[in-house]
Amino acid sequence: TFGDGIFDDPSILNAIYTPGSSDISIGSVELSLTAYALPPSNDSVSDNMILTVIFNPVANAGEDITVCGTETAQLDGQAEDQSSVYWTSRGDGTFDDPYLLNPIYTPGTADIEDGEVKLSFFAYATDPCSQNDNDNMYIYILDGPVADAGSDGETCSDSPYQLEGTANNNDGVIWSTSGDGIFNDSSSLDALYTPGTNDVNNAEVILHLNAYPNPPCSEIVTSDMTLLVMICESINENLTNELSALIT
Repeated sequence: TFGDGIFDDPSILNAIYTPGSSDISIGSVELSLTAYALPPSNDSVSDNMILTVIFNPVANAGEDITVCGTETAQLDGQAEDQSSVYWTSRGDGTFDDPYLLNPIYTPGTADIEDGEVKLSFFAYATDPCSQNDNDNMYIYILDGPVADAGSDGETCSDSPYQLEGTANNNDGVIWSTSGDGIFNDSSSLDALYTPGTNDVNNAEVILHLNAYPNPPCSEIVTSDMTLLVMICESINENLTNELSALIT
């Protein structure tokens, strides 16, 4: 051998050769068979061969992935010393090509309802190796935010209005207005809104509840409600005047 392996018996034709650490590290070794002439000749003749060292495959499915809603997931499988690879899903999603190292996975309905799906990545051995390998990873599926600003309402021009917004799967909320009123705390679902001058003049204002997503979701969801603004003092004053006139 030109490497560092050993023969069980180097003097027989069908010897067994065990590769050494250097042979394995390099991935191959050159072996030489020498035949010696019968006496009285001292001649010899040699022939060489290359022994290639093949390893069992190693599969790495990559890190777990988090996606939003119906978004697809770009997989990042890695494999060494394999003849081929294959992806499978424990859910009902689909791969664009399960025989690729890095296919795209589209979650199915059941995957989305479960909020996660387990994927398995297989690496198949190259002959003469026969021991395959596999690795697993998870895709976690987050729901996008849901916002509800509540029912339309009405208030007097000089009275703050109690909002009753709701939100789910969100990373914070912010109220905003189409008018010029103010919120006591625009980041609170149950904020108080005090109408502004323009709100009073227009007799109404639209309030927006914006729900912000949890990463990796990116879409901000908005829900609106209409607040009617009434001039209650003027109405009461007019009623009083009318009653006075009737009594008179």
